[in-house]
Amino acid sequence: MDNSIHTHRFDQQGRQTQEQRRSALISAFALITAALFTIAISARDVFKPGTAWQHNASFVSLFVFLLLAFFAAALIWQGSQRNGVLLLLGSFLALLFATNLLLAELSLLLAVLAATLAIAISLITLSTRLTGILAIVSLVISILIVLIDSFLPISRPPALEQIRTTLPYLAGVIVFSYAVVLVYQQRRISLFLKFPLAILSATLLAIAALAIQSNRLLEQSLTEQENQTLLGIAHQAANSLDNFINSNLELVRTQAQLPDFSLHLTAAATGEVLDPSGKGTEEEVAEILPGFARRDPVFILSYALLDSKGNVILDTNSENTGRNESKFLHFSQPKEDGLPFVSDILYDEDNVRVIYFSAPVRSEQHEFVGVLRVKYSAAILQQIINQFNNVAGGHSTASLLDENLFFLADGADAALIGRTIESPTAELLTQLTEQKRLPPDADSLYINSLYMGAGDLRDGFRNFETTNVFISEIHLQETGEITSLDQIAVDKMASRPWFVAFSQTREVFLHPVAEQRRAIAATSIVIAIIAAAISITVTRWLTSPIERLSATADQISKGDLTARASIITEDEIGQLAETFNRMTEQLNQTLTGLEQRVADRTADLEMARQNTEKRARELQIIAEISSTITSEQKLDTLLPLVTRLVSESFDFYHVGIFMIDETRQFAALQAANSEGGKNMLLRGHKLGVGATGIVGYVAQHGEPRIALDVGTDAVFFNNPDLPNTRSEMALPLTSRRQTIGVLDVQSNKPGAFTENDVKTLGILADQVATAIENARLFAQTQQALAESQALYSQYVRESWGSLSQVEATVGYYHTLTGGQKLASPVESPEIRQVMNRGSITVLHADGNIESPTIIVPVKLRGQVIGTLNIKAPTKDRQWSQDEINLAEAVSERLSLALENARLFEETTRRAERERLVSDITTKIRGTNDPQEMIRTAVQELQQALGVTRVEIVPQKLSPPPDR
Repeated sequence: MDNSIHTHRFDQQGRQTQEQRRSALISAFALITAALFTIAISARDVFKPGTAWQHNASFVSLFVFLLLAFFAAALIWQGSQRNGVLLLLGSFLALLFATNLLLAELSLLLAVLAATLAIAISLITLSTRLTGILAIVSLVISILIVLIDSFLPISRPPALEQIRTTLPYLAGVIVFSYAVVLVYQQRRISLFLKFPLAILSATLLAIAALAIQSNRLLEQSLTEQENQTLLGIAHQAANSLDNFINSNLELVRTQAQLPDFSLHLTAAATGEVLDPSGKGTEEEVAEILPGFARRDPVFILSYALLDSKGNVILDTNSENTGRNESKFLHFSQPKEDGLPFVSDILYDEDNVRVIYFSAPVRSEQHEFVGVLRVKYSAAILQQIINQFNNVAGGHSTASLLDENLFFLADGADAALIGRTIESPTAELLTQLTEQKRLPPDADSLYINSLYMGAGDLRDGFRNFETTNVFISEIHLQETGEITSLDQIAVDKMASRPWFVAFSQTREVFLHPVAEQRRAIAATSIVIAIIAAAISITVTRWLTSPIERLSATADQISKGDLTARASIITEDEIGQLAETFNRMTEQLNQTLTGLEQRVADRTADLEMARQNTEKRARELQIIAEISSTITSEQKLDTLLPLVTRLVSESFDFYHVGIFMIDETRQFAALQAANSEGGKNMLLRGHKLGVGATGIVGYVAQHGEPRIALDVGTDAVFFNNPDLPNTRSEMALPLTSRRQTIGVLDVQSNKPGAFTENDVKTLGILADQVATAIENARLFAQTQQALAESQALYSQYVRESWGSLSQVEATVGYYHTLTGGQKLASPVESPEIRQVMNRGSITVLHADGNIESPTIIVPVKLRGQVIGTLNIKAPTKDRQWSQDEINLAEAVSERLSLALENARLFEETTRRAERERLVSDITTKIRGTNDPQEMIRTAVQELQQALGVTRVEIVPQKLSPPPDR
């Protein structure tokens, strides 16, 4: 019988050994399959250019584990089951620990794998003693993985997208498979291990499921919110660039319609001489162009006027005068289609990146006579892009790329300008160089360094029509190493085929997920340690109540967190049951609390998103209105324009502008958009400053105010001209710390205005006040300029008129044989015509003219002070344009020389007069005798004036009437 029992026991041990060996082989095969699958899905991306070294290192560690797993399987196959399983589990735990050190966002999953798989495999393949040791080791490694990720953060890139997507499902399948095996073979597991495993498994799995779900929901919510924010800002940046281009196109088109340009170009083309007192003279045009350039002296490089052949006849940068730009698109395109033109970003002759705006200039007969061209520095685009940096939080930047995906501007790194995210062809590089969109001296090394090698970034732009938000790895320029994983939103400009990208590092906006992960990890560690300590301590005294606790734990492991253990005794088992119930209640409360916090957070994020979108729309409208009104310089046009734009943009019932008079006693209505407001304008509606009503209050105190017909402070609106008013808001128009007017906004909706509206529309009110002040200053400047010009012209006429009365010489006559002064003016109809018109007259040889003549007016600041009469030595002389231009140039310099000579002579005469007066005064003061003083004065005056007789006749003074 003993032999039979021994034989039965031996057979049972043999079957158990064979079963453990089979389980060990299955475990090795399962881990080898999982490793091969992971290698297969990650091999393609690991060897891509620019992949971080951490990805390469994790791939190498996975390959090493695969080799060790094959070796462990060979040991198990040969019968060395214990060594093979220890090698398999040791290398597996080392792989998980190394992966956590190399890659981010995997710690929780790796910790669960380390704890569950190591314990599960050891339970079905090793002895109880080794299983206990491996359970402790795996738990320690799991805790270290979570601690390193949560409290000792190391700069690590996230795992590859394929790994992050696939690994949770793969791990779930493996864990589930081993859970099934453990349940099937639970009869072989000792009670010493069953109880701790039940508690730890239930606790960790519940926490892991909760953590993964809550992290997923929070990450999804934050990502959706960030996508909307990035799209909104990208669209706003694109609109800002479009507004810049469109406003400049419209401005240059308007400027090109000035009559002075048309008259000047027409006269230059036909040789017509313009009236110096009329429009279109070179002096007037030369003063207009610098005025245009001064509106942006930083980025406007030059303003130029080109004739119909593309020659630069006037340019604020004098070095460009005389150049021919007929081969450039900014000349040929407006000439061809008659529309304003904006160029690509080009490199000029100094290798400076510029952008051209141009518009055709037409004559009164609508014929093309030239082009008005503006040369901007392309740095203006970088400035516009930089305005959107950090708008969506830290590390958020905007970029501008052209249709070939070359960087035109980048808010994060200006060194990216000129680089591309797509490998360009040789034909494209040649074409871009010929078009001056690349530097003309770019060598092959520079061209080869353009390509950034960012494949996912390139694909994101190319798939813009499908999805305009994508994730991209950001690489270092020099090494190609991945520096961050960014969320990128792309919008396309309307005015140019350019892309605007706005990016934010995922690590920044997903920071709440990391914080939540750390909190859950800390809670998990505490709960796991407490559970493990309690279970190990009380396992030795487990009896029958353990079975009931085991049943309760099984219910909880299946998801029934309402199950509770029955407390029958008050000993250690009863305390364990009570502790177990408290833990379950805590888990239930934690789950409920987390769900509630996620719901509350989601609602808060949605409300914040809506408020952000509303404010973004309002700020965009304000920017568009500001851009429109800043170009208007007439106050009579500006005020109605403001009321109309504000009413249309914000859908207000009535918008009015009150201006405070100089006495600061009344605020008079100056502009309104509604019919009632126009009636009030007709009868000169005005309000007393400080009188009843919010307009009078705001005019006196300079503070915004809101009036509503709802709430505790309800107001009754009784204005018969505005019967539908239900809400009103008045905003001060402040300039130089003084209230100059009031912007009155009324709505037919109750409770339409809030304090946020005051802040938002207050920005618009400041812009309107600035525009009003600018219009006033412009009008004052124009008036002062006209007065100063009139006074100077009068001074020139009077000065030269008095000089002609004093000087006997009226001119100079010179021939080939010599010259002489003229004592009397030379008169002829042609000379009188030139003196009256102020324009050059050219008489060519035509058989009827005795002497071909050029008569050029000598003008000083627009006033004709003489003529330059040039006669040819022969009767068949035909004057060339160069000779005519030379005569004009000499005339201009002659006028300046004559004016300098007149001023010098006038100064000399004044100095001589002062000297004579001083000498006479000195001689008179040399005596105290009145008779001697009179005699000296008479003698000195006679000598100084050159006269024969000087008399001093005394007069008898009558006494005052009161005497």
